Amino acid sequence: MMAKKIKDNNITPKAEIELLYIWFGKKIDKSGNVVDDKEVLPFENKSICFSIEYHIDFNGDNINPKFTISKKYIDKIELDNYHKFYNQGDYKIKINCIVGKNGAGKTLLMEYLQDVLADSFINNNRVKNKQQYLLLYKYKNSGQIYEYNCFNSSICIVSDDYKEEICVKKIDRLEELAVVYYNNIFNDIQKFKNDFDYDFDKSNIYNIGNDCLLEHDCSLIRKLKNDYVEIDKLNIFRNSERKRKLYFLLNQKIYADIKKREKLKRLTRETIIISNSDYFSSYLEDKSNKYTDHSTFKESFNYLNDKCSRSIDGKYYTFLWKIARELWAIILYVLIRNIIDEETYGKLMLVDVVLKDNPLSFIVTNLNRLSSFGFYTFYRKNVEKIVVLCERLFNNLNDYKNSYNLYQLMIPINNALNKDKIFDLFSNYIEIQELLGYNEFLKFSFSPRFSSGESSLVSLFSRLNYILNDKKLCENENVLLLVDEGEMGFHPEWSKDYINTFLEYIKILLDNYKNNKIKNIHIIFATNLPMLLSDILPQDVIYLKDKDIVYNECKTAFGANILDLYSEPFFIDSGLIGSFAQEKINNILGFINSIKEDFNKYKNNVNEYNFIIDNIGDPVVKTYLKSLFNNKLENIGIKNA
Repeated sequence: MMAKKIKDNNITPKAEIELLYIWFGKKIDKSGNVVDDKEVLPFENKSICFSIEYHIDFNGDNINPKFTISKKYIDKIELDNYHKFYNQGDYKIKINCIVGKNGAGKTLLMEYLQDVLADSFINNNRVKNKQQYLLLYKYKNSGQIYEYNCFNSSICIVSDDYKEEICVKKIDRLEELAVVYYNNIFNDIQKFKNDFDYDFDKSNIYNIGNDCLLEHDCSLIRKLKNDYVEIDKLNIFRNSERKRKLYFLLNQKIYADIKKREKLKRLTRETIIISNSDYFSSYLEDKSNKYTDHSTFKESFNYLNDKCSRSIDGKYYTFLWKIARELWAIILYVLIRNIIDEETYGKLMLVDVVLKDNPLSFIVTNLNRLSSFGFYTFYRKNVEKIVVLCERLFNNLNDYKNSYNLYQLMIPINNALNKDKIFDLFSNYIEIQELLGYNEFLKFSFSPRFSSGESSLVSLFSRLNYILNDKKLCENENVLLLVDEGEMGFHPEWSKDYINTFLEYIKILLDNYKNNKIKNIHIIFATNLPMLLSDILPQDVIYLKDKDIVYNECKTAFGANILDLYSEPFFIDSGLIGSFAQEKINNILGFINSIKEDFNKYKNNVNEYNFIIDNIGDPVVKTYLKSLFNNKLENIGIKNA
């Protein structure tokens, strides 16, 4: 039975969308025609069916593609239980998990999914390698299935279900599904050529992986049009990431909700620490160069050093003088580095630095004196803003004068007033950095420090919070969330709680936004973590084997114990002990199985073998191996010590 096919270019109703199926085909040219090429692309003629309700097959002909679709018989009660299995409150959640050995193609598949879905939004085939693909969606309220593909040849979709006719509509673009992609590694920071990739205001694609977010953060700085400084990408990313984490951790409602949950409250922190940085002041002092070769500037650094070492105003003011010294060093560094002619440099050398007795007055007075010469566009445009921001920053710091302890400010963040003030302080600091090349003059950290696993989780949650709050993700009803190895750096205890923690946090985060429209979330995890599968239904596991997509290979998943999960072939298929230990044991077995003529090469290792056997942790293996070893020694006439 031929599936009914209707073209529908204007999909307007707001409804729950389910991604049913995705297929990757052969290489195509810009016109969408199949290229006669021997190159085999990743996942060529492979597909993923995300739905448990439908069976969909490809006929293998890329010139005239044909797909068959049929509905599986599933009991309605069973289907209802399946659809609400992962739900959190009113939020409908579906989960799939992609697993496979290292190199099987998990990250590549996640990137392909992101590219294909992005292409369906803008309809210009941006898919890597220009590859055929087909997407099938279902609108759950109506049961209507929609098809999107990127090539010219007509697609035949056939229903082999004789009980129910399946209608498929063709669309030219899909705009009702937002896609979020997350990873926490750097792959290739040069690969983003089009601002569509990292400008979240231009599309429904929110790539919050490290590479793309780095470009996104830098693009925001470029929009300021401050060409007087070089863009330090990694420094910009690091500061922007700090700001996202602060905004997440200082959100009073999220903080209160997280504190109520045993598994989540360990992400909260009670204290933020602000300390000095002395990178630029040390750099300018240690090097004999044009930054400090003028006697007036040398005198200013000597003066600042003296204030920092023995301030008569007390220890807290030493802290402020160190800020002034570092700020002064950065101002000179940025200014002089951008002077390209000797005449302008000569004018700068005529400036007399005023040695004020107050750190803020020192900065403000000398900034104004530099700008009064009018020889540099940057200062003419921005000096007033820098002065205002510096005054505000020093006033913010003075609010916490009594929190000074051991060369740093230790500020409690357990009340709403402090949270607002801290974020205001940090925002002022970031604005000054933006005007001074993102060079650091203060250090912000939390106490106690985050472990690598905690930092990874806070990074994920704070980025989701960022795109929900600042980038209007919450205006979408349907979200597909791709999480590539988000569990990196986790302790086993955290790994065990990962899915539960993730789902709890998603609910807290969405509940935090009054105008949130998100109702339906499809999460696809790519993982190397066996314990994660213990929380996933077996029908939701997708197994990759050498860039081949295999189903029904997961014999143990939901509720399984860790040993059974580790024994699955897509994690470990060569034993459950370390290969170093296995090699040591194999050497002992080699001795046990040796013939008399081979004994000479083993006889000097008897004491070593005894030591190895005595330290084996598995009591069954240890006892059995000890018995075999002693029998061997007895047979060749050696008495074991």
